[in-house]
Amino acid sequence: MLLAQKAFTMPRAADLVRKYLDGTTASGIFEAKAGQAIGGETHVYSPAYGEEELRDLLGFAHTILFNSWREWEHWQPLIRTELAERPQSERPRFGLRVNPGYSEVETLIYNPCTPLSRLGMTPEAFNQGLSRWDSSIRRDPEPSQCPEQPYIDGLHFHALCQQNADVLERVLEHFLTHYGAYLERVNWLNLGGGHHITRPDYDIDLLIRLIERLHTLYPHLEIYLEPGEACALNAGLLLATVLDIDPVSRNVILDTSAACHMPDVLEMPYQPRVWLLDDPAAEATVPGSTLRLSVSVTDRNGLENTYPDCLRAAADGGERYVLGGPTCLAGDTIGLYEFNRPLVRGDILLFGDMAIYSFVKNNTFNGIPLPALLWLNSDATVDTIKNFGYRDFIERLG
Repeated sequence: MLLAQKAFTMPRAADLVRKYLDGTTASGIFEAKAGQAIGGETHVYSPAYGEEELRDLLGFAHTILFNSWREWEHWQPLIRTELAERPQSERPRFGLRVNPGYSEVETLIYNPCTPLSRLGMTPEAFNQGLSRWDSSIRRDPEPSQCPEQPYIDGLHFHALCQQNADVLERVLEHFLTHYGAYLERVNWLNLGGGHHITRPDYDIDLLIRLIERLHTLYPHLEIYLEPGEACALNAGLLLATVLDIDPVSRNVILDTSAACHMPDVLEMPYQPRVWLLDDPAAEATVPGSTLRLSVSVTDRNGLENTYPDCLRAAADGGERYVLGGPTCLAGDTIGLYEFNRPLVRGDILLFGDMAIYSFVKNNTFNGIPLPALLWLNSDATVDTIKNFGYRDFIERLG
């Protein structure tokens, strides 16, 4: 089990991650180097590598995945030169990412299996490359018997996003149809990420049965999963302060921004959970008539007709507000929420599930400061990991 660092990377959490997982998977050179601090196996995948990046990775990565036969062929001279004097036991393993041709991910920008996806080879592209590189796929029983020439001994696919084991079951059927014949010739198979294994309703028993089935069909095969979100699901809080409230539009301006600090709110899109600091037991609700104001609305009349309706106070007297950030982006809106009392300037809100896809993606658009990173200890004490200031902003701009 590997941590997909694209969702969550924090050196302070290394000891905790190391306690439960076997290593990390990275999508870039800096993530890969951060994974070294956690220890265990370091797996790396990129749709394409730069020369210096790949040379660096060849020096420490446990497993390097290539996106196509074309990439594999292009980098053969560099790989052979860099590994020429290195014992087989100190060489990285190499694998290929393939596209199973099936995914149930509904949000298009997160679906890696669309017809023109740049992520992994389709069955047609994979089979076409075999005419030249068939001998590159092989497994050897003992490292001492491995040839000097680099070879592919594993396959990887990724087709899930926040999904349960039943989706994996259907994806696996497609994968085995297209690539099952080659699993006898490799040592390992990586089932990618997107497995929501820490979600309360996740079917762990089905996942176990699927892995056991693979081991029954291919007893020699080592199986990997690389969850990202699941490793820190529902962890992390982002504290925001109410700066201003418009009593007419019910717009609330916060000192935090969806665009800068929680970009997945706009990209997915979704609404995070919210609590008032002075009443954490009373979670703000998302009214059923929620209007996604962060989504472009081109019908002026439609907007005028629905906007007042969604902001009407609830029958029980709840107070509805549209929470938004301080940037110039018109769509920097977190969403419509209902609170059990009126908000006032200075109120502190807690946004939940902010450990994942937040500070690994945040930015300083408009010169908005980044939030400090804090660590809550088991004894209720708090350590400051990092305070970000003007120097962090200006040095990045050159």
